[in-house]
Amino acid sequence: MELCGESLRDAPTLRDETAALDEDAVFDMANLTVAQTGVRGVITITTEVGRHGPKVRYATQLRPRGPGLAVSIGPEPRVLFGDMEEADHASVAEQVIRWVTLSREALIRFWEDGAYWMMDEVQTFVAALRKV
Repeated sequence: MELCGESLRDAPTLRDETAALDEDAVFDMANLTVAQTGVRGVITITTEVGRHGPKVRYATQLRPRGPGLAVSIGPEPRVLFGDMEEADHASVAEQVIRWVTLSREALIRFWEDGAYWMMDEVQTFVAALRKV
């Protein structure tokens, strides 16, 4: 598992990334639970936003700057940045990477087009996501 060397505390938050967008930018996001992913904790997915390209964020619970990590959505998902206890990091990263691998095509569609989907399309998308 590769880590880009950036700690989550130094990495931009979702709030930082959205603040950097111009006022006409459109994006959407969803916070997914274990019921949708099979991964304990919360995985946040967004449409196109941020400097790292397509990615998901993981946190044990939603809060502004708690421990978590971000994983790229690509042919070979990898940890982009993270700030978790070492014992938790490896097992959580492995689960999130496995989920991203299973869901990659759907996540890329959401990243690229999800900001323009109607609520029923988003709900159908979330319901169809595969679980680890």
